[in-house]
Amino acid sequence: RVRKLQYIAELERSVTALQAWQGAEVSALTPQVAFLDHQRILLNVDNNSIKQRITSLIQDKCFKDGQ
Repeated sequence: RVRKLQYIAELERSVTALQAWQGAEVSALTPQVAFLDHQRILLNVDNNSIKQRITSLIQDKCFKDGQ
């Protein structure tokens, strides 16, 4: 009976320690995730701009080739 209680107490300490560690990890990762999401948005804007430029250049080339 005493051993079982000691085992349960040890498990509870382990759970508490893991929850604290997980909370710290999440706190550390939140700003990093926000930064990377912002970077992703900027890269998508750049990508769309480059795609538009390529389309424009292709149209110009087709127009010049047709003349």
